[in-house]
Formats: sequence, structure tokens, C-alpha cells
Amino acid sequence: MKLGELLKKADLPTSGSSELTQEISGIAYHSKNVKPGDLFVAIRGLKTDGHQFISKARSLGASAVVEEVDGMDTRMALARLSAAFFDFPSHKLRVIGITGTNGKTSTSYFLESILKESGSLVGLIGTTGARVGISPFPAILTTPESYDLQQILAQMEQLGVDTIVMEVSSHALELHRVAETRFRGGIFTNLTHDHLDFHKDMDAYFSAKKKLFLDGVDWKSSDSFAVINGDDPRGLTILSELRDKPCVRYGMNSGSDVRGEIVRMREEEMEVEIAFPKNKIRCTSKMLGDFNLYNMMAAAASAYALGIDQDVVRTGIQKLRSVPGRFERIDCGQPFRVIVDFAHTPDGLLKLLQTVRRVGKGRVLLAFGCPGERDQTKRPIMGEIASRLADYSVITTDDPHGESPEAIAEQVDEGFGNDRSKRETVLDRRNAIEKIIDMAQPGDWVVLAGRGHETHQDLGGRKIPIDDRQVARDVLVTRFTPSPSI
Repeated sequence: MKLGELLKKADLPTSGSSELTQEISGIAYHSKNVKPGDLFVAIRGLKTDGHQFISKARSLGASAVVEEVDGMDTRMALARLSAAFFDFPSHKLRVIGITGTNGKTSTSYFLESILKESGSLVGLIGTTGARVGISPFPAILTTPESYDLQQILAQMEQLGVDTIVMEVSSHALELHRVAETRFRGGIFTNLTHDHLDFHKDMDAYFSAKKKLFLDGVDWKSSDSFAVINGDDPRGLTILSELRDKPCVRYGMNSGSDVRGEIVRMREEEMEVEIAFPKNKIRCTSKMLGDFNLYNMMAAAASAYALGIDQDVVRTGIQKLRSVPGRFERIDCGQPFRVIVDFAHTPDGLLKLLQTVRRVGKGRVLLAFGCPGERDQTKRPIMGEIASRLADYSVITTDDPHGESPEAIAEQVDEGFGNDRSKRETVLDRRNAIEKIIDMAQPGDWVVLAGRGHETHQDLGGRKIPIDDRQVARDVLVTRFTPSPSI
């Protein structure tokens, strides 16, 4: 369409532009992706400024350029233009957003499983990628940039998807990646220590999360809803601010609309009871721990808000066997447990290790690290948690990015105090995994924390292939696969 038509459709000013009759064939926000006929939107990134690449975009054939003038936020402009360019796909879909520090991915998988059981064709967008069923879409961030997001939504809508379950990060809310996405429902899981390198303090972090409910959910729609963890103090704040809106409160404490409890938990599975206002169901799940009960409750509460039958909820929960990199078991016949988990925050690591302590009988052996160029204040906190709940820890490298792996490990090590008998540092992550597995004895639990499903490590901008799950399998296979009989 012509630039003037696109600007009008996006509700952006058209005055002052001499290029309104230019045909726009696409939108680009990174100069390397510009193709002839594209509209280039110059946005200010966290490391580079797109305005520095306007000349390059022009040289590559950009028909027109959107840049900041008089304080205009080009990130918001990108969101509006992208939604308009793809004809507002979220208006034709039921989009459910999940925000919170921990539990977003597992909650999205539980909800996807329930929705599929109810007959919906579901699109999933989040940390592990974007997909419809087993068909993947390219996605780099937990919540993609606004242009990529609108393109994915449009493609999913064309495939016949009726419901989107999407993780919504605080960065995405603050940087307008989900602006112009119309949400029918929003889910709040919890708020704990994370991302303070970006948000500076917990209040600012929480303010970003609240935007999903205050600005994102389309409260004019008759079927809109919010699902809130009422056991989280910040969740109670959201509930008070949405007191005149249709909200479902979930939790273990009294006063919740949807309540849950663990009936019994073993090494292999747990049985839970989830109570709705008028009845209750019992489910079994391979996903262990209180934190996974909360994820189930969030999904069940959303299903309740959507009017889905509770028998469908039970079946959907029980059909989900695993979530990539979330309490994922690695079994190669070894006489001990190996668990890979994405726990990369203090609260996530705490709850993971508490669960292992609760079900395990042997020692807890932990390998973990912290990413570079991120919130440094959580590093010694995670070290202290490991010192209390793990019998032995190997501090190793996560994603250092441009920061020194040695310096990161030293900050984690501070949390252990002066007793050096319970930890060591092995910076090479493969060697660290091999080390901690070699220490294991029958009945022990080996926990590989921090990276979960991730398949590459960022070392100074270089992407190095490494998958904790595959590394663990490689080590275990060489040690525990029986030799063929002669």
C-alpha cells in the first residue's frame, strides 16, 4: 500500500511527509533486513541506535524512513505500523498474554494443552519459540519485536489458529513490542527478583508488568478476563486495581476462586487437587513441585474464565508430559536422577532445589551460573541459596555476553561465604556438567540449572553451540550404556 494509506491506517500523522505516494512493500527496523520498497523505522536499541543506519537503509532501497522528530517514539510507531500493515491480526484472534517473573513458559504449555483438548487450534509464542502444534516459526526473543510479532500473528491467523497463548516479558511491555496487540486475557504468575539491570528497582519492574492488564487487555470486549496469583503480594495489588474487571484469583490460600494443593508427591509424579467454585478435580503430573502446581492453577483458572469444562482441564493437564528445559529429566539408565531446568533467578533456583530436596533421598549436586551484562545483584543471592540447599555446587559459565566469566563466577561465589568445602568453579560448562555427573552416586540428584532449553551460549558475541540436555546425555551414555554382549 502507499505510505499515506499506511500512516492513516496506523493512526499516525501524515503532514510534513513528501513521500506519501511511495509504495510500501514491507517494513524493516534493522538496516541489514531492508529490501527495495521497504519502510525503514529507526528505533533506539539497548546497544545501537537505528538512526545511525538511515543512510544505509536508503542505499539498500528503502522507500521511506520513520525517525524520531519532536519526541515521537518510533518504537510505538513501529508497533502501530506493523499492526496496520498486517491488518490488525490480533483483532481476529483470542490472544492470552502471560506475564510474571517465573512460570510463564510452563503455564503457557499447560494452557495450550487444555485449549487443544477443548478443540481449539492454538498458537504458542514464548521463550522456547513460536509454533502451531509442532510447526515452528522463527522467534529470537521471549516476546518478539512488534513487527515480527504482528507477522507471526498474521501467519497463524491464516493457518486457522483461533487462540494465541503468549508469554509477555517486562521488556516487551516497556519497549512497546506488544503495543497494538489486543489481548482478550492476561495472566499474572508472580514477581520476584530479576531484570533490575533494566528496570532499576522492583517498583519499576512491577509497573512494566502491570501494563499488560492496564493497557493490553481489551476490557471493552465482553469475554475479556484477568487471572491473577492471589498468593503473591503484587498480585493482590493488581486485583485491587482491577476490582471492577472480571478477574479470577488463584492460589493455595483462602479467598482464591481456584485453589490447589499437592495431595502426594513422589520422584516420578505428583497428584494434585484443584478446586473451582462449584467442584474440584484431581490430576497427576510428571511436573513436580509447588511452583508447577501454581502453573497448573494459572492454566486451570484461565480455562475456568473461558468456560472450559473441568474434565477437559484435567485431561489437558495430564496429557502434558514435559516442558523443554523445565524440570526435564535426562535418563540414560544411570542409577541417579539428572534434571535440567531454566531456573535463572533466585526464586526459581530456590523453588527448584526445595522441590528436589522434598522428593529426593540422596545428595543434591548442582551446576549453575549467572548470565553476563544482566542484573549483578542476584549473583551472590543465588550463590547463598545454592550453599544452603545443594550438597555440592559447581559454579560455571552461563551466557557471559561481553562480561568476564571469571568475574561473574566470583560474584556468585561470594554468596557461599568462607566455607570452600561445598563448591568449586569450573568455567567451561561442558567440563562442569561432566564434573558434577561424575560425582553422582546411586540415589543422588544432579541439577543443571540456568539454561534449560537453550542451545547456544553467547561468549563475547560468538554463539557457541551447547545444550545442557545433550551434554548430559553424551556424558551419561559413555558411562552407563551397557557394552554389547559378545
